[in-house]
Amino acid sequence: MFRRSPRLAPFFFVVSATTLVSARAARADEPLPIVHPLYVHLPDAPEEDALRRAFTAAAARYKLRPVEVVDVPAPPAPRAPDLLKSGVLNTTKIAFGEALHDLDAAAAEAAATGGAGLSTDDLSDLYLHRAIATARADWNATADAPPTDARTRAYADYLRAATLTPARTLNAREIPPQAVADFARAVAEVRQRPRGTLSVSGAVDAQVALDGGAPMPVAGGLVLRDLVHGEHLIRVEELGHVGWGAVIVFNQPAQDVAIPSRALLGLDGATAAAHARRMGARFALVLEPKGGAHAPVLQVGVGPGPPGGLQPAQPGPSVTGAIPAQVTVWVAPLVFTVASTLPLMSLAPIIAP
Repeated sequence: MFRRSPRLAPFFFVVSATTLVSARAARADEPLPIVHPLYVHLPDAPEEDALRRAFTAAAARYKLRPVEVVDVPAPPAPRAPDLLKSGVLNTTKIAFGEALHDLDAAAAEAAATGGAGLSTDDLSDLYLHRAIATARADWNATADAPPTDARTRAYADYLRAATLTPARTLNAREIPPQAVADFARAVAEVRQRPRGTLSVSGAVDAQVALDGGAPMPVAGGLVLRDLVHGEHLIRVEELGHVGWGAVIVFNQPAQDVAIPSRALLGLDGATAAAHARRMGARFALVLEPKGGAHAPVLQVGVGPGPPGGLQPAQPGPSVTGAIPAQVTVWVAPLVFTVASTLPLMSLAPIIAP
């Protein structure tokens, strides 16, 4: 999990509105509430008390219902750390079949996520013990034994482990002799490989972890020099976005990696609609963080969406003017800053008597 700075940073926000069908009829002596405001808190996001107060004050000024705070669930925790533990335990028990079941699953997840939840040492352990299980290198297997197909296949994992931790020395009292010898051979090969420069580009607020190491900001571009050739794992995280990871086959003097666009975390339209419908409202007004310190301070763009759902907003130019009361879907993008009082003037024509 990447740490976030405690310093209050500006965020990119999107306000969306959707037409809703009331779940219950309003009482004859009570007007139907039109808008239900929702403040969304994303996983790992710092508390934005000032913004929440501004949003609450604006909602009260326009006589909306009290702001409801909704926590967006964090993505599922990675399974690889637990799979690694059970795989290593089974390897030490010489239960190689059971070990491979868990270690193969952990390796597949690590490849898909860039090693989410695993440190550099964890990743080295993963490949080392999978190699041992693949080669079925128990304590009776000697270093000078003739090569087998299984031992040859296992050498690729010894190389992966050596690429990540070339300075690692195995404990001969804990690791079978054949595994110690094959890992030492892999380390010697890795140390002879050329080195190069890997450049990572993408969102300025993204953070990159290489081979389970500490996160590094992309900022204007991340340059990793003196990197040994071989397979490396890259993990990318950014507040408000789904994480991304990949295995990079690094084999050039200079190589570039572009971080792809990733899905946004947030409150989906159906859930927002359900919250508003429960309160008998016709619209859901959703405020949620979408970025980091380098994103626009506050950007609002609302587009038409299907009934019962929210259309992802598109940024638009700054506009002024009233929205006709009969319009049931927002179509007016706005741009403004958190430093000013949160302007919800575009809602006034909708809720005015």
